Amino acid sequence: MRKLFLKYKNGVTRRYEEYCWKNRVKKSAAKEKEYPSSDKLIVFDTAIHSQNMGDVIIQHYCRKVLDEVFAGQQPIRVPTHILPARHDIDSILGAKIKIVCGTNLITPHYEEYSNWEMSDDLFGYQNIITLGVGWGYYCEEISPISRFVYNTILAPQGLHSVRDSYTEQKFREMGILNVVNTGCPTLWGLSRQHCESIPLEKATTVITTITDYDRNVASDRLMLEILLQEYKKVSVWIQGSKDMEYLRELIDVKRVEIIPNDFESYTKALTCTDVDYVGTRLHAGIHALNLGVRSLIVAIDNRAIEMGKDVNLPLIMRENLEQELVVQIRENRKTDIVIPEQEINLWKKQFV
Repeated sequence: MRKLFLKYKNGVTRRYEEYCWKNRVKKSAAKEKEYPSSDKLIVFDTAIHSQNMGDVIIQHYCRKVLDEVFAGQQPIRVPTHILPARHDIDSILGAKIKIVCGTNLITPHYEEYSNWEMSDDLFGYQNIITLGVGWGYYCEEISPISRFVYNTILAPQGLHSVRDSYTEQKFREMGILNVVNTGCPTLWGLSRQHCESIPLEKATTVITTITDYDRNVASDRLMLEILLQEYKKVSVWIQGSKDMEYLRELIDVKRVEIIPNDFESYTKALTCTDVDYVGTRLHAGIHALNLGVRSLIVAIDNRAIEMGKDVNLPLIMRENLEQELVVQIRENRKTDIVIPEQEINLWKKQFV
């Protein structure tokens, strides 16, 4: 469908193709209503086939939430990064509860770019509830196609959970008003009591991350050099598929320890030593906070910035590294995250 709209960018042909496509989508939605209702729990899982371990971190915490809310019920997991197979589509049909979990899933120009692979006619993709989803990137305009797609697939009843105020605002701009800002589910365990257990003082070791798809060679190299200066040992977790390639452009990799590209290795590294986290990967930092690790997230995009505004994440802007990073590493810092507990409980209670 996206290829079709990109082929006909303007004019009568495109408007006609859009008209035909919308009719197909409406017919598919009507056809799904003919299927018998079932008590199946469908989870659109953004970690399946993902090359980014950040998606795995998000799903780890989403699973905890779903295990609590739907105790004893085994979900059917459907991929979002690839087009589902026919048997996946069959499993979706008629399900009363469909939940899509986390990540930068909602985009303002669906016809040009989307992380969520769905069939062209959106067959089976109706009445979906969101859990901690986020807006793809900053934008002024939302295309008519995006408005149509998300108003078609997202449930008109019930409450949608989004990860930040900016995403909530964009939902409302699309006319989706049944939405609450719960923050990302990765944050839900960061209670005041938990935050008080996180050390104030600098550790001897630091784990860091870089981001292969959002490169700033000068700033990222500066961050690594400061960490090598300030800590006895620096480890780099390879979260993304091309992070290692990028790391080699920045420094001699013999100067750091490499943590392999898997969730278990990273979790083990966080729990084994006297360690801080400082890096550009947002959910790597949030996972560290969940494990009681003093953390500082280097904000490089709207995700960290907007979530940081809402819940008081420990952040530093990448453009301020030269002036502020050493100070923030050395100073005693209290972790004081504020979780929107009322909104979280509202989202959970709709399933009781």
